Amino acid sequence: MYIDIPMTPAIKLLTGLLVFTLFVLAGVAALTLVLYLGDIPLEETDNLIGILEEGSYTNTIRLALGANHLVTFVAGSYVLSRLFSNKSYCQYTPLNGQVSMSIFMKVVLLLLLCYPMAGLLGYFSSQLVLPAWMQNFDHANESTLSELIKMDDWQEMLLNLLVIAVLPGIGEEMLFRGIIQNELQQTMRSKALALILASFIFAAFHLDFTGLLPKFIIGLVLGITYLLTRNLLYSILLHILNNGSQVLLAYFYITPAEEAPIQPPDFIQIIGILATLPLIYFYITYLTASNNHGTGIENQA
Repeated sequence: MYIDIPMTPAIKLLTGLLVFTLFVLAGVAALTLVLYLGDIPLEETDNLIGILEEGSYTNTIRLALGANHLVTFVAGSYVLSRLFSNKSYCQYTPLNGQVSMSIFMKVVLLLLLCYPMAGLLGYFSSQLVLPAWMQNFDHANESTLSELIKMDDWQEMLLNLLVIAVLPGIGEEMLFRGIIQNELQQTMRSKALALILASFIFAAFHLDFTGLLPKFIIGLVLGITYLLTRNLLYSILLHILNNGSQVLLAYFYITPAEEAPIQPPDFIQIIGILATLPLIYFYITYLTASNNHGTGIENQA
């Protein structure tokens, strides 16, 4: 399937956009097909939130979203890798099944260190006065997720783990780190700039305007993980852990009938969060220094 024709960065970009657009459309078709097979009237799909609130079709919608993700991200990324390289996807990315628990715990610690800053940026983003269409878009996304995250039994919890954690963890990492960051690192002189750009694309693609900066921070952590380990499996597992922990918290945590409004952080809390920035910087410096001259920290395991 590899096209053995020299591609300039511009041609590769246009080819990639065209092919991925086709897979986005194919993903929409897969989602529509699952909804149709689940007896959800297609003319009612615009009222997705109302259907979710009604509760009868929640699992069907979960399956439809899973099918969309599988086609758009997993299949799309695989085809893109075959267009850009004569290697298998696992060689192109690279991705191998050997994971060191000590290395994985190091990147988990990095993720935990960045959570407070992501939360602070998320709070300040939520205070911005956005245009009405952005507010409506964010409200619809938030309402949809809040309905999907409601689980009555362990079977729904497992299904949510698959649809919200496992499939996005695999598919999004295959695209945003395995394809986009990989290609940017080969094209751009600065790996840091490639990392920042890939992380911003990752955040923007979610179309969550108030969540843009927190997702950008998470994208940076996932990108740094891939950059240092040179093994996409670490980024995939970290992404699954990040999303899966939210599903498990939603399942095991009893939400009160009336949630208290989110309290703004006080001055001491803000100073404490800002104080983590030097710690994050020195920790990333440590991980980079232990990168064995750029060959990947996994080589130390």
